[in-house]
Amino acid sequence: MASPMRPLVVEVDGRTWRGYVDRSAEWLETATLLQATYRKLLEDTVEEVADPRLRDRIGDLIESARRHEALINELYVAFSEDELPPSEVRASMLARTREVVARVEGLAAGARGGDWRNVRELTLTNLDSTNGFAVIEQLALAMGLPAVVDLVQPVIAEKTRHQLALREYLLEAAPKAVLYRPDG
Repeated sequence: MASPMRPLVVEVDGRTWRGYVDRSAEWLETATLLQATYRKLLEDTVEEVADPRLRDRIGDLIESARRHEALINELYVAFSEDELPPSEVRASMLARTREVVARVEGLAAGARGGDWRNVRELTLTNLDSTNGFAVIEQLALAMGLPAVVDLVQPVIAEKTRHQLALREYLLEAAPKAVLYRPDG
């Protein structure tokens, strides 16, 4: 995006608008962290998955995750005219934290399979990320930025399809993780 999008909001003074922009920029940083965490988990998980079909399916999601992450910078520029600060370190930390939490929750539920645990982590993380984009859409609607809405709606739709696919993968792996675990 070469130039900032002109808002359609009427009767908002410059100071109020700047406040909206600043608060939106904070959310965009959060959305970037959520998406970067999802992408990082995909990259970390793809080689850990034992089932080759599942590994291929997860591998297919990585490129989309990268595209979605790159789009956030365009959205950030559309809101604030600035570049988004990098968040790779925070994303790595959040990804690791989610992995540990998911592992503990899985063990508490009696599931022992690594594929199930990995796909569960991805399912939860993609849902967070999808909701991050949905909040961006709502901010753009509230601020009268239809071009931002046009950019983000296809991402939300694609991530929703990915969520359904991840859920299906999770359900495929669940019986093996719960019923056929090694400890009998």
